[in-house]
Amino acid sequence: MAARTRIRRGKYAMWSRIVLVSAAGFATVAALAGLFAWHVTSQFVAEEAWLTRNHALVKVLTANYQPVSRVDAIPTGVRAALFGLMKDDPRLANPDERFNSTDVVDRRFPMRRLIVAGGLPTSWLVCYEHGGRGYVRHLVIFGVRDDRVELQFSGSVGAKVTSLRELRKAIREGHVSDNTRDASGHY
Repeated sequence: MAARTRIRRGKYAMWSRIVLVSAAGFATVAALAGLFAWHVTSQFVAEEAWLTRNHALVKVLTANYQPVSRVDAIPTGVRAALFGLMKDDPRLANPDERFNSTDVVDRRFPMRRLIVAGGLPTSWLVCYEHGGRGYVRHLVIFGVRDDRVELQFSGSVGAKVTSLRELRKAIREGHVSDNTRDASGHY
């Protein structure tokens, strides 16, 4: 619709321009501050959700697990629960023993090898290598209450680890995912 617009010049035009540019600047700053506040808040919410879902991993970072480096040092109940997850070959080699690290399989040797394990009276963690067609490092954490052993966490470790200290570093750096089941559903 055509309309006659009065063109203002001089002092009135200058003040109108200052007010409009200032209002646009304040609106832009307010919008950016709102986006930043949303981003920070969503990061806190995401971290809180991660901590809630992965309570067992947080415990690995904070608790004083006593490391063990031999399979026979892991309590019998925890070993039974761990071997129950290993459907195709429920054997676990010690760190210095041979295992099938590739898809060339020799049935005399297990498909998995212990990297590190650690225990508390109420919790045990086991990190091990799983050879075969798709080499992966697994981390499983079991809760121990009375005589019951319950799986609390299972994940894969995407960084090379050889000790509990390196495992903690991998967790802090985000190299541990919480999805360890392969296509066949085995650990």
